[in-house]
Amino acid sequence: MRSKDERALLREAEQVLGLVRQAAEEENRRWNSTAVTVAVKLIGDRRAGLTPLASPVVRTARRSIASVLTDATVNVTGEHTDSNVAMSPGVPAVILSGGGEGGNSHSRSAWYKPVNAYVGPQNALPTLLTQVGIKDVTEPS
Repeated sequence: MRSKDERALLREAEQVLGLVRQAAEEENRRWNSTAVTVAVKLIGDRRAGLTPLASPVVRTARRSIASVLTDATVNVTGEHTDSNVAMSPGVPAVILSGGGEGGNSHSRSAWYKPVNAYVGPQNALPTLLTQVGIKDVTEPS
């Protein structure tokens, strides 16, 4: 379950767990049994988070992408990765493409083609250097 909004994420979790419990109860009624049980085990907890579009790190990343790929369309979308660990308490963070093409993430049919894979590092380096600065050259943004 994923969301940029913590309250929405908690509501979604409760809804899904309610449906799972309901399905177990229905199956037990169907077979006049108590054999179907539900056990919930949390295996990961990435709190919801969001970095404002006006944040320096977002502006820097957008400029960097535009400088590396002059014909690129820069999309700012919500994704859900380990960056949420930083974003949930308010630390600005971004997710930068590693280059290449891919699809069906987080599934058995996930795929990746390294088409223009060099673009990922070419974008990440100037974004990082702008954020942290270069000694005796530039200040951190």
